[in-house]
Amino acid sequence: MAQSNSSKVLAVLAIVLGGALAVAPEAHAQKKGGGPARPPVSHPHHTPHHRPHHTPHHRPHHGHHHARPVVVGAPVEAPWQNVRYLHLSNQTGEALTVYVRGGDGVTRNWSFAPDETAYLAIDNVRLAASEVFIWAEGGGKRWDSRRDEALVLVSAPYRSAAVGTFTYTLNP
Repeated sequence: MAQSNSSKVLAVLAIVLGGALAVAPEAHAQKKGGGPARPPVSHPHHTPHHRPHHTPHHRPHHGHHHARPVVVGAPVEAPWQNVRYLHLSNQTGEALTVYVRGGDGVTRNWSFAPDETAYLAIDNVRLAASEVFIWAEGGGKRWDSRRDEALVLVSAPYRSAAVGTFTYTLNP
């Protein structure tokens, strides 16, 4: 069955306007892939003289569902972090023994050569904390200003894809 130009226009308008216009029988038969033409579908809220007002949040139900669009590449918020890795830089010119007491109350120690910098680690796992007590001894000297006063590595939670680093430098 040949489709007239006017029914093609009505079919396109019906699609563009979300079915607000009645579709001519020829267009409906063509859309379904042939077969006998059926009368246009009548919607209770649609009359030839009344075109319903559509808002972005309300569309009449036409028997088919549309998926909501998926935004590809939308930014994902980084997780909250409440610890940082402790990295130490020995700029004292002395070989040092560095002591750290963490939240578990256990004091651990590491040896640092002059000018050595490294992450403090326990069994090859970097030490991550929100605060520590830290001091050092070497060459007959002591660096103990943070032995009894906590060194705060994180004062407030922060958003980051990875745990941050706090570098503590011991100077002469």
